[in-house]
Amino acid sequence: MTEQKPLLDEVRREIDAIDTELHDLIMRRFQLSKRIADAKAGGEANGAIPLGNAVRPGREAEIIRRLLARHDGAPPAAVIVRLWREIVTASLMLQTPLKVEIYGGETPTEIWDLTRNYFGTTVPVHEHSSAKEVLRDLSNSECNFAVLPAPQQDEREPWWPQLSTLRAGTPRIIARLPFVGPQEGPMAFLVAAVEPDDVGEMVSVFTLVSTEALSRNRVNGWLEKPELKGHCLATIGYDSADQQYLHLVTFDGSRDAKDPIFEELKQVSGGALKEPTFIGAYPKPIVIEPPVR
Repeated sequence: MTEQKPLLDEVRREIDAIDTELHDLIMRRFQLSKRIADAKAGGEANGAIPLGNAVRPGREAEIIRRLLARHDGAPPAAVIVRLWREIVTASLMLQTPLKVEIYGGETPTEIWDLTRNYFGTTVPVHEHSSAKEVLRDLSNSECNFAVLPAPQQDEREPWWPQLSTLRAGTPRIIARLPFVGPQEGPMAFLVAAVEPDDVGEMVSVFTLVSTEALSRNRVNGWLEKPELKGHCLATIGYDSADQQYLHLVTFDGSRDAKDPIFEELKQVSGGALKEPTFIGAYPKPIVIEPPVR
């Protein structure tokens, strides 16, 4: 052990030097983030940066994709993602105050963890007892982000139909949590009253209307055809007076309600699915399975 001590001391000095370099680079990065914040604020009448000008989930996702593409060896990818999520969120807080409200549904601990993994440790997070309360506060600007459980079939009080409106300022889905993680497990959607980012690989989210009861499996039978490559997350009875049913669906890519894919869907479904309403888009998640132990 005595013979190894000089070697250990040398390695520790090298680690200390790297830590100092890392700290210097982090401080430099935040100086640049502050310059961006000042430039954006200078273009506003009152110096306040609108949330939509500050929040860029697509841009943030591209940063993570680039880093993971060049990552090699230790530490695990999850550590890299967590480090940069802390940095990105702290940089965002230089531009605008952040407040997050969540509803955990049947998995409150998991939704809390997903939220903290995305926003880091410094952003205020408040938990509510219903999705309706969270969306109300979001609409009233009492918070600027909502995290809600991923929709499930046969939920008692689904939250996503509240986004199916064309009113200006309606909250939109802008991210899926986790952005990097396993294929299976708890998932959530990040919702904000901003238009989704359109950078890199995206997934678009819509509601569709039918006038007959259609099972999720039947809708997926149409959507999952090669020419459509969509997916139905949930279906509900929407308006009993008009016998309307609402279907929550996703498509790869950046799309709007006038996309030709909906004409193809109309043909495939025999006209059963109609009235697409855009309710958000999010960066396509990166699937990384945990190591087998």
